[in-house]
Amino acid sequence: ASASAVELLEPGHPHLLRRVPPGGDDRVLVEIGTADPGAEELLLDALDEVAADIGDAVVGPPTQLWEVRHTIPTITERMHPVVAFDISTTRSALTALRAALAARLDLPRIELGHYGDGGLHLILPLPSDDVPDGLRRLVFDTVVGEFGGSFSAEHGIGPKNADAYARYVPAETRALAAALKDRFDPLGILGWRTTAVPR
Repeated sequence: ASASAVELLEPGHPHLLRRVPPGGDDRVLVEIGTADPGAEELLLDALDEVAADIGDAVVGPPTQLWEVRHTIPTITERMHPVVAFDISTTRSALTALRAALAARLDLPRIELGHYGDGGLHLILPLPSDDVPDGLRRLVFDTVVGEFGGSFSAEHGIGPKNADAYARYVPAETRALAAALKDRFDPLGILGWRTTAVPR
């Protein structure tokens, strides 16, 4: 989570701030899934070795740490107006993508990612209901065009991304997807299908 995301906890959830390291840097939640009773000790040893690089760390019960991460979206969902993106690229390029977007966006950014699969939830609070011209195109051109990423990471396409689907996905791929949808969902039970054309 970006520092701006963690700061959202301060007004209504200050107790959750005690579960994350203090300071103005990004926070990374790492959960080790194992039945090994010595796992926590191994984790602490590993943290000691990289302490100079990470600054600070908090070790605690996974449920308490995940509550921090899960509370932030409940706050951003109530924010208005915002433009939200569900984007992704390779894990190795995610940091560079974030830096590129930060340099190009003249808006505050709230970021919640999952570095394990290169996903990034980018929330941009807006000063008014008017979405700046070209904002979505700027973000998607950066993600897809420069970083070979996706304009819709794990939440599918939907009407909101119909234009991006038409713009960035090759016509052959869209035709194949439409044929598969027709074959396996002839009654349209699974919902929306794009007929959007590139602009």
